Order: sequence, then structure tokens, then C-alpha cells
Amino acid sequence: MPDVFFSQIILMIILAFLVILGMPHFHVPADYFLLTSDSVDMGLGAIVNKEEENGKFRVPTLRNIALTAPYGHNGYFQTLEEIVHFYNVRDVSDEFPPAECPATVNRDELGNLGLTPKEEADLIAFMKTLTDDFKSVQK
Repeated sequence: MPDVFFSQIILMIILAFLVILGMPHFHVPADYFLLTSDSVDMGLGAIVNKEEENGKFRVPTLRNIALTAPYGHNGYFQTLEEIVHFYNVRDVSDEFPPAECPATVNRDELGNLGLTPKEEADLIAFMKTLTDDFKSVQK
């Protein structure tokens, strides 16, 4: 059985590698990287040390999207319904917290889409068609 300390070191290396790739660190407590609970995940900006890259994240595939909750770079959204609604009304509703990196928010293509509840539901139904019955084999 592997040593617990060794396992934690391996996990930290894997998580650091994912951060270097620009992947958000879902399900990882903020203090795992010696951050405080109110720390902002700066995404690519923290890796390349360029302010103009703050808040940029690599976007995962939509394949099997119904199986990959939570959603968003910080795992804030628990359902597809929540994240689709967020991107539909983000800029015209005060129901969501403010952006952590306002300078990198895409205000031209998202945030005020004007979708009806039925259109939101149709979009979610389409996204769910991208999920198949494939099950990975665990060894």
C-alpha cells in the first residue's frame, strides 16, 4: 500500500500539471494550494504572469456534458440548467455574484442572450444528446 504522504505529493503534481494546462481545479479546496477561501482563481494569468491573461481557462469538451458537473471554472454551477441560465442572463440579472476578473468577461456574445425559458430548455436538451452510454473501465 502506498505511503499517504507520497500519494499526496503525486496528487499535488497532477493538480499542478492541470493548472499549468489552464484547467480549473474542480473539487479542490482553495487552501490546498495554500490559498485562502476568498482567493481568486486567476486561470492562465497566474501561470504566465500576465495580467491580460487573468480569468482565462481552457474549455473542456461538450461530449458527455451531462456527466461532468459541476460546471464553470470554479465548479459554481451544479446543473446544466444553472449554467445555461447564467450565460443567458448574467449581465441583466443580479442573481449571480460579480465576476472575479471583470476585464476578461465576454460581454459581446454572452450574458444578455434574451433566450426564453423554452429556448434554454431546448439548448439543454440538445447538450444532453451529446452524452452517450460509454462507461470507462476502472482497473
